[in-house]
Amino acid sequence: MGKLSAFQKGLKRFLHHKLGTSQDIQEIDQYIDIYVPWYNNGKYHSTISSYPEERYSGQRDIEWYNSLVKSLKLEDVLVLKSEG
Repeated sequence: MGKLSAFQKGLKRFLHHKLGTSQDIQEIDQYIDIYVPWYNNGKYHSTISSYPEERYSGQRDIEWYNSLVKSLKLEDVLVLKSEG
């Protein structure tokens, strides 16, 4: 096996943090679906001097943050961005 990419390493850390030793495939899929939009839209990459989504499609998903907060059920802790 080759080296893990930065994406894979980050995903592994995130899954371990959220799931511990759980091997529930539905939970794993749920957290992967949460991690991918954050990685593509919310994590600035200095090596490419942009966000991956901007680089590949030309624009970021403006709702990525609200989706992340709702998916992780953090509405009581974090402020949702208002539209407009």
